[in-house]
Amino acid sequence: YKNTDNGTTHPEILMVQHNIGLVLAKEHKYDEAMKQLYNVYEIKKLMLGDSDIEVAKLVLDMGSVSFSRTEYARATSLCKSALKTFRENNLPPHHVYMKQTAQTLEWLKKIGTKEPQERGQRNGREHCRIKNQFWSAND
Repeated sequence: YKNTDNGTTHPEILMVQHNIGLVLAKEHKYDEAMKQLYNVYEIKKLMLGDSDIEVAKLVLDMGSVSFSRTEYARATSLCKSALKTFRENNLPPHHVYMKQTAQTLEWLKKIGTKEPQERGQRNGREHCRIKNQFWSAND
């Protein structure tokens, strides 16, 4: 395993770095979480290719963070990209990644595609309520 500017390509180190990104997201440190997840994504994409399930899981997690950052169009795009890869890899509908993808897309559907500032204060509060439910459901 070689060292890179971001650390190492060792699978266990990358898994820990991925998990750190998820912990940062749960702590509402979305910018730090996105940076962490994106760094791991870049390394894994180079190692495994775009069509790998682990790479798609990172895309899905970046979509979840984008949702929390109220970047709904980006979140939708990332989640749909992950879903496409999961389907191409023949993951069954009951697989945890498929369930997480379906749930995230459902939350996005509920909240709508407009950013909070386009919908007004009431919908901003609705986003906060749904976002809290979302992260609780993905524990």
